[in-house]
Amino acid sequence: MFTFGRLLGMKIGWAAATAGTDIGLKVASKDVGADLSIPDLPATVNLCVGGGPIGCQPKAPSFFTSGDETWIFPNAFTAVTSASDTIRMSGKVCLPPTDDDGEALDPPGTVFGACLDGTSPNRIEVDNLRLKDQRLEFASGDTANEDEDGAPLEDDLLKLWLEGDSGGIRVDNLVVRNDTSDSSTILCAGHSGGLPLRNSGDHFFLLADMSGLPNTALRDNQMECDDLDVKVHLPLAGLTDVLPTPGELFLGDVCIDH
Repeated sequence: MFTFGRLLGMKIGWAAATAGTDIGLKVASKDVGADLSIPDLPATVNLCVGGGPIGCQPKAPSFFTSGDETWIFPNAFTAVTSASDTIRMSGKVCLPPTDDDGEALDPPGTVFGACLDGTSPNRIEVDNLRLKDQRLEFASGDTANEDEDGAPLEDDLLKLWLEGDSGGIRVDNLVVRNDTSDSSTILCAGHSGGLPLRNSGDHFFLLADMSGLPNTALRDNQMECDDLDVKVHLPLAGLTDVLPTPGELFLGDVCIDH
């Protein structure tokens, strides 16, 4: 049995007597689209992918207060999975277009056929993502109400929330790309045969300011960095390695020690 829904993110459900079904998913609606290949499905799968402050109900906070000021920083990407065995997927997920600051359009833009014909400017490109029971949320860029005065918790931020089983996340390449705002974040984990990306404690959460010398604004627990590469597009430096090095030097004890 296959189910599909798009309330609060794109939700896919699958239940079968045995594992091994291959699925090619091409769907597009007003606020989310996907062109995904999911081979050798486990017998049971529940998957949600989405973006923004409500897609798949992200757990990472989107509102940050310092003194009398509040900054709004919505998630760019959220994936939540639950399955009887490892899910593998490749392809892309498309989100509504934004303005050149990465803010939602008013009225909101739409996805529809732009995802299927390859012209969607705001998308997540997935190459061989492997996971079972996981929640992954991450984004980079400016706050939605950023005013370009360089204040802390405003410009060039990196936000990551990780929660799930000990099997963690492996992905050859996961790119959150927005052509309109000229921004991108690339995450690779467990791609060289090392340990997967996974959290200590009940979750891992990081909000870091990557402008100038990187610094941690908020952090809960640690994550596995043995086979992790995170790159963020910074205004002056372009696509830059930020984790595990040189980020851990400035961000503190982010990585699990072995």
